Amino acid sequence: MDSTATDYLWFEEDFPDLAEAYCFTLVHPVAPSKILKRLSGADEPALNAAASLYALRFGAEATS
Repeated sequence: MDSTATDYLWFEEDFPDLAEAYCFTLVHPVAPSKILKRLSGADEPALNAAASLYALRFGAEATS
């Protein structure tokens, strides 16, 4: 089953503030690295919340 934009109309209704601030881009079948390149995005390392808070508090670099 393929998803279409219609499948995500609930997002704007349920979260109007987020819908105003964010954009969802549905892409198929393109590799994530090519999508980032086409959208001028950067491949960033994943962070978990605890590591990020620790880094903020103690000035250390957060790791995943």
